[in-house]
Amino acid sequence: LDGLGQDRYEPDDAGLEVVAARSGDRIALGDDMLVEIEDVSIVRRAVYGRRIATERPTKRRLNKKEQKQARREETKRRKAEEKTRRKDDKRKAKQAGGGAEPAGKKRKTKKRRQS
Repeated sequence: LDGLGQDRYEPDDAGLEVVAARSGDRIALGDDMLVEIEDVSIVRRAVYGRRIATERPTKRRLNKKEQKQARREETKRRKAEEKTRRKDDKRKAKQAGGGAEPAGKKRKTKKRRQS
């Protein structure tokens, strides 16, 4: 953890990422990063290196127009996911053969006269 940068990094509870104590920078298992190998110890089976740069984009605050657009896109995405989920549920129910058939139009029946 010494070669990650100036900050002091501590592992999280799950142990799948490390968090910088001062800056809050997070490095998770599987994150891409550029490193420079400084030393290799065959006896200790260890490779020592330092981080050069990360592939992460910096986050910036959105202005009001961008926030509104982001909310619209999120709403559209959620509605599309819900629609897909409902279709999948209907298809699964139909394949399983469970439940009643969808209600159709009821016909009026004529009463027969008894003579």
